[in-house]
Amino acid sequence: MASEGTSEAKPWRALPRDPVMIALTLLVIVTMPSQRRVAGPLTLSDACLLLAFGYLVLMTIVQRLMRRADAPRLVIPPAPFWIVIVVVALCGVRILASIPDERKAAEGERDALAAEYAEAGITDQESVDAAIKESVPDVDTQAKERVKALAKETVQSIEFFVIAPFVLLNGLASAGAIRKGIGLWAGMTVLVVLHAGSQAFVGEGGDPMGVKSLFDSRMVLSGYLAMSVPLLWGLAMADWRLWLRVGLVAAAVLGLLAMPSFGGFWGAAVGMAAAALALPGGASCRVGRLLAVAVVLIVAFQTAPYHQEFRTQGVALREVREGAEAGELSISRKYSEWQAAYNLMVNMDGERALGSNFVLGFGPGRYNTIDTFGGFLDVGKVEAESENQYLVIGVTLGFSGVLALAILLGSGIRGAARALRRGVEYADAGIAAGLLGSIVGTAVVSFYTTPIVRGVGVTLLLLLCAAMALPEADTDTEPSRGPRV
Repeated sequence: MASEGTSEAKPWRALPRDPVMIALTLLVIVTMPSQRRVAGPLTLSDACLLLAFGYLVLMTIVQRLMRRADAPRLVIPPAPFWIVIVVVALCGVRILASIPDERKAAEGERDALAAEYAEAGITDQESVDAAIKESVPDVDTQAKERVKALAKETVQSIEFFVIAPFVLLNGLASAGAIRKGIGLWAGMTVLVVLHAGSQAFVGEGGDPMGVKSLFDSRMVLSGYLAMSVPLLWGLAMADWRLWLRVGLVAAAVLGLLAMPSFGGFWGAAVGMAAAALALPGGASCRVGRLLAVAVVLIVAFQTAPYHQEFRTQGVALREVREGAEAGELSISRKYSEWQAAYNLMVNMDGERALGSNFVLGFGPGRYNTIDTFGGFLDVGKVEAESENQYLVIGVTLGFSGVLALAILLGSGIRGAARALRRGVEYADAGIAAGLLGSIVGTAVVSFYTTPIVRGVGVTLLLLLCAAMALPEADTDTEPSRGPRV
């Protein structure tokens, strides 16, 4: 019988476990690596996530009404997820509160222009109205678009940072469930890697723009692979079955070879090194793992079909805009966008050290209209999902949003490190080290793409939730085979 101290040390304990909840969570994991829509912007993973959340809410209500003493304890997502939601809410309130002031300012500007035209002797009312309409923006139309974008981003934020953590943390409440979930995810990821490899090497190949597997663009696939390859590598380092270890290493190497962007390759490389260092072992073991990572990366970099593009970074900065010539490369335009976003985030008006939007940004969903802000950006359209995730959040949610993202990623890394320090079975140590490497890889690849999008965002939440749950997970399950660390 567990003591009170043991119960307090494991606040996420959720016995008896609900097999239906676990099955629904595994269904969410199976449908993660895809951006195929089922209705509007809703992907299959989104639909499964909503189904699992609805079941969780329903069963929680039923069990509370029945007053069952053995009812599972509902796992509440930890503070980092709620910090993101609070920041989004504050930005939304700020946007809504600014609309009346903008409307009043626009009316004052219209009255001033009408007075100027009257003083100038212009009496044609139609001409005056047309001139005023051209000079003064339509605040009501802009407000409607802003509120629509705010509603869309708020719903997606609630899905990512409230619904997904509730489902994943409650579905992965035990070490056994985490093993099943990560194992199933690894199997699906291997299929994605094989699909991407076939696009890269079978048929015409040679063009990274066509390597996107089940995602909408190669940049989304790059973000997914950057957060996946380190975890595959971590699982391979710690699994006791030779055949599975060889298979996982082969999948990780193929993922590097098929990586269609320089940023993704760089993120995966740093994540693999972090996983190799995190896995317990002596100094000689860690050095050996790092050497193995270095050999794999060098071979993959030299033999990947896109390594020449990686060297120049040209293909990673390719511009796809109307009228662009086939194969046109543009390095400057990518960084022009980054510079514009930095200017908007840090110093919009140029008069103060920090602009008025530094803390809470311009509002959720407004990054796509960045070229209308102060004329900083005039570079045409760049490749989809090739933005810098930190600058996107910095422009839309301000420094508060960037800080909230850093806290969230840091909490995932801390959770994985805690699991390793706690002393877990060696197979679970591989999971923890791989999770740590994957989150580090995500932090790196976020400089080159936006992994918090449909089809990849939920995968990132899986990694974060598994990393946070692993040190607290129940161990009253059949242990995996292998030594403990």
